[in-house]
Amino acid sequence: MANRREDLYGKAATAFIERYGTKVRRGPFAGMRYLNEPSINVLVTKLLGIYEQELYDVIENEIIPARYKRIVNVGCGDGYYAVGLALRMRKARIIAYDIKASARRKCREMARLNGTIDRLELEPFCDTGTLQDKVKRSKERRTLLFCDAEGYELELLDPDLVPSLSHCDMLVELHDFIHSGIKRAILSRFEQTHAVTLLKSAPRDPENYPELQGLSLQERSLCVSERRPAGMEWVFLKSTAEKD
Repeated sequence: MANRREDLYGKAATAFIERYGTKVRRGPFAGMRYLNEPSINVLVTKLLGIYEQELYDVIENEIIPARYKRIVNVGCGDGYYAVGLALRMRKARIIAYDIKASARRKCREMARLNGTIDRLELEPFCDTGTLQDKVKRSKERRTLLFCDAEGYELELLDPDLVPSLSHCDMLVELHDFIHSGIKRAILSRFEQTHAVTLLKSAPRDPENYPELQGLSLQERSLCVSERRPAGMEWVFLKSTAEKD
């Protein structure tokens, strides 16, 4: 059954790319050029411009206007956010981490493809000491932490070990399905220093995307699915500390 779904998705993805190419079609990163690699996770969802669309209001209304000088992206994957935010925030330097060499390669190639490689720094691993150094406060720099760390956020986002997080805005994907209690722990750590906005995943209706017409219902459903094991939540933590 899983192989059949993969075959159907591959067929649908090929048809989509043949018709529309590999530029993101909508959302905050519309126009971003993408790699045409079958191994990229949920590629059609990203090309449609609906990947993690629950975050788009925060990105457009909070993150882009903030004009961050530095963005630290822990768990960058293929570069959807590292490169997308670099395109939208031309003065920001992006420091991206991923433990997978294949992900770092894709992110690097995405940055080259979109002309942002000169503002991208790629590293394999970020621990609490590294994070403290990267997000420490300065008068010249505002920092955003964008974190999708597959449960490692519980260990990494510790204000006792990374005190500069109190002055840092953060958008964090919460992985309670990996470690129960992550959400509760993160909120309790930062509720005194940050304004908290919780975001919850919502279903996608394939009928809303005319690009998918001509595909079967199952193919269309696969194209808008993010293949997650459970409903997801994110939290946007906006520092309430006085800005310099």
